Amino acid sequence: MGVDVGGVKVGGENIIREYLYRYYTALDVNSHNNGSSTIQDISGNNSDATTQDITWNNYYWGFSEFVDDTSQIDFPNASLGLPNADWTWETWVYPTDLTGKGSIIMLGNFDDSAGFERGDTTNTIRAGFRTDSTGEDVALITSSILSINNWYHLALRLDQTTDQVEFWVNMVSQGTATMNSGAWYETGTIRAGATRVLAGSSGTERYKGGIAVFRIYNQALTEDELLYNFNSERGAFGV
Repeated sequence: MGVDVGGVKVGGENIIREYLYRYYTALDVNSHNNGSSTIQDISGNNSDATTQDITWNNYYWGFSEFVDDTSQIDFPNASLGLPNADWTWETWVYPTDLTGKGSIIMLGNFDDSAGFERGDTTNTIRAGFRTDSTGEDVALITSSILSINNWYHLALRLDQTTDQVEFWVNMVSQGTATMNSGAWYETGTIRAGATRVLAGSSGTERYKGGIAVFRIYNQALTEDELLYNFNSERGAFGV
């Protein structure tokens, strides 16, 4: 599932650090938790996450294969302040199943939601932001068909200058959507592994597979900056 050179994973050390809001990585001994229930935030903001039924597998966090399992990671809330805000979300994921609806990493559920989930189409990942109240905006983008048992770098960006949301998989753009209205009220945790969704029918299945990195920037990173992050870490995942 990745490249291991003498116990040291290649990549992950030289990512963009300006505007880092949250940063969790299974590649770093200062963050990965090594079986404890706490995953350290190494952005400098000390917003540590907590785990439940998660296995650390040397360079990723493993989520159970069983539909009724309760494997999850809870990251502290992010006050997104949508729609007029700049945000970038990044993660590396290794899905072992892309059937059934449910989240990969999400804040909120339906209204006032953001993140990555398994949407209405089998073998795809859907990403976006959704506001609430008068003028609710639903800015969702669905990926092309993906294969299970592969590592993918997912990047989601909201740029308030252009009111555009864009989603990349391995730095190939999956499209854009508009986010320019509504309001934001969500105060809950960001959760990896739940049954949350951005839109449509309710989620029914938890995430199965691995997650290795999760970052949030309170800035709309440029495509070149995202490419820099992707290239600095891809060697760890054989991409």
